[in-house]
Formats: sequence, C-alpha cells, structure tokens
Amino acid sequence: MSFAIEESMLHTRLHDAYDQLTDALLALHQGLKQDQQAGYSAWVPLAPLELTARITPIDQACELYLALFFFDGQDSHETISRHGLISASTKTLSKALLVNQAKTQFKNCISAIKENFPQLFKNIPHEFAERHPAIRMALRGQSLNRLHLKQCYRHIPVFTQRPIRVGFTWSMDNRSITRVSVTEAEQRLLKLGEEKEHVQTQLNKLYSLDGQNSQGLRKVQLLPPCVKANLVFDDQGEISRKILSCPMPILIPGYPHEPLPDYKALSIEPPKERTRVKRLDNKLSTEAFLPSINVYLSEVC
Repeated sequence: MSFAIEESMLHTRLHDAYDQLTDALLALHQGLKQDQQAGYSAWVPLAPLELTARITPIDQACELYLALFFFDGQDSHETISRHGLISASTKTLSKALLVNQAKTQFKNCISAIKENFPQLFKNIPHEFAERHPAIRMALRGQSLNRLHLKQCYRHIPVFTQRPIRVGFTWSMDNRSITRVSVTEAEQRLLKLGEEKEHVQTQLNKLYSLDGQNSQGLRKVQLLPPCVKANLVFDDQGEISRKILSCPMPILIPGYPHEPLPDYKALSIEPPKERTRVKRLDNKLSTEAFLPSINVYLSEVC
C-alpha cells in the first residue's frame, strides 16, 4: 500500500470516528433531556449567573459532555470541568457507555495519524468545527474554534451499580512527577539558550552529578486543583469504595422521582487558600535543582 493511500485511509477513518462520536454524544444529550422530563434527579453546582439564566443541572452537564472544542476565551492549557451527580435511565447509561467507546476509537485514530503522519496531525484540531452543526445547536450556539483533544478523550464517569453515598472534595496540592535523564535535562536547558549565564550555571550543576545522583532527577509539574469523588457501594452487605477524579458529572442508575443517594455537595470554586501539608512520602528536595526547567533531586539518591 502506498504512503498516500494509507494516509487517505487513516484520514477517512478519523472522520468516520468523529461522526460516530458526535452521533453518540447527541444521542446521550437527547436521553438526558428525556430523563429530565421524566423526573430523574440531578445535581450539578451552578454559578449565580447560570441560575439567573435558568440553566439546569442537565443543561450544564450536557455542555460538559459535548465540549469537544475550545470555547471563545478558553486558555489553550485549560480544560473545562464541573462535578456533579446525575441519576439516569438504563437506556441513557448505555448511551453514555457508547460515547466512551467512541471516544476511545477516536483517540486511537488520532494516535495512529500522529505517529505515522505528523504533518497531517497538525491540521486535525481545525478540521471539524463546521462538520456537525447539531453540536453547535446543542451548545446553545456557542462558536467552536478547534478541537480540544484532552476534552475529546476523557471518558464520562458512568456506573451501572448505584452507590449508597458519594462524597466530593477539592484536591488542592496535585503534582505530576516524572523521571528525567541527564540527557533530557541537558537538552531542555540548551533550548533555553546555552549562552545565558543562568543556563550555564545549571548545566555545570548537571554535569557535576555523580552516577547515583544522576538517576534521581525528577521533573515536577504543579497541577490545578481538581475534584475527587468518593463513591460508597453496598453489595449485599459488602461495602466497597471507588475514588476517582471528577471533571464531569457522574452518571448512576436510578428511577423517575427517586432522590439521589446521600452526597456531599461541593462549591464550584476551590478554596482560595491551600493548606500545605508535607506528605510523608515526599522524597524530593525542597528546592529545585534545575529551577529553569523545574527539575528536582530525589532525596533517596
């Protein structure tokens, strides 16, 4: 098979996968609206302006589920999120599971293009804004710019077993810690400009590491606050828990006019002040070893 034909086939598969994803999302949107009319319970925290505009928890949830694109004014590093708890019919839960399957298929297509045709991959985020006008209508006419791949990929939290209790809490001090080799650290510093004095100082520190300490380089990225959900299940007297991040409202089974399980409501915004608690498993140096690239040394080395 020629290179051009393979590229064309992957591109076609991608568009088919996108159509399947949007069709699945619109079917879920319809199912949630029908459940709302039938009296299924839902809780999503709403801002004062949203309450004034008579936006319902289901309206807000659908906007999150359908958010495949960057909205106007959304920062390129921002991922929109909102926690919540929604009781849904069996049909609607099945539609949500189909959405998650379509998301996985769409992600796999994009990953294949990114690996094999990086030039084509660069254009993908801008291709789909006008492809499915029904998505724009469902989002109350908001303008859609380019695909937000992280929002496209993330799965809707769906449970087919109903919890007896759900707690929501803000997780404030989140960090991503990844191991970095001396070569990787060197390359990142060189990109900042080898001629700069502060870069040279850090390069000299890097080159001075002995073999053991060179294995302890860790890049630390501070992550924004996120909401964690703690679901408690009772399976014939056997209690179990499931803790997960909650960037979108959780779907659980229920019946019309049935109250939601006991849940701990949580505000939209995180607390203004973080309570810093030094974790017992913190093995990183207190100050960055290479501050320009946010690299620390592990104290165990």
